[in-house]
Amino acid sequence: MPSLDDFDDKAAKKPSLLDAMQSRQQFTVPPYPVDPKTEKIRLPGKLRQEVRELLKQGGKPAAMKRVMQLTGAGLRVAKDYVDGLVETAVKKPKKK
Repeated sequence: MPSLDDFDDKAAKKPSLLDAMQSRQQFTVPPYPVDPKTEKIRLPGKLRQEVRELLKQGGKPAAMKRVMQLTGAGLRVAKDYVDGLVETAVKKPKKK
């Protein structure tokens, strides 16, 4: 009958799920990660412009997908970011 030490040895030799994911490069840090505390996205101007162009050409889904790729954000956070871009594009400066 195997002892408990045999089970511990097998467990120690088996890679963890995180190790397996990292070795397959499925777990990568996005280039512009979303702030987990505030859920705010900060993209450089060039990438913000790219997302705006995607909004014009492909609509919200394409823009949201790109934001998710760049930031690792979830669907809701990416949608909020894209909606914010739409709102700022629509706002016109007030005349005095």
